Amino acid sequence: MAHFISKSLLAALSLPLFLGACGDGGDDRDQLAQDARALSRYYADHPSDRGWKVLGITMDPNEAKLVVQVLVSSESDVDRIKSLSRMEQFSAAKYACPKMTDGLRAALDKNTRIWIRLQTAKKELTRSICPGT
Repeated sequence: MAHFISKSLLAALSLPLFLGACGDGGDDRDQLAQDARALSRYYADHPSDRGWKVLGITMDPNEAKLVVQVLVSSESDVDRIKSLSRMEQFSAAKYACPKMTDGLRAALDKNTRIWIRLQTAKKELTRSICPGT
């Protein structure tokens, strides 16, 4: 069952990213906002084959990182992730990482790091940094 990011979700993602780009530290924030938009487009074009849904992407300009919030709605996936050791949970989160294609790598600043935050509707399950970022 494939989920996709609708145009309205992309617009909703873009608004907070745009607003987050305002203020002090403009150049770094602007670059991070560009990276977040590129990552949003990536997820729109490459929906999860696990049925996990990207809820949003937040920026942390102080650490040059983007955090992708991913909803794990399948009870069996949630139960499986909860049963794993902490290290295995970190590995499970990496299933939601983008594949660093040449196009995506070119679109992202080399200093931007991508983190994944797996969550249910009610709480965080785990988070991990994506390899190669």
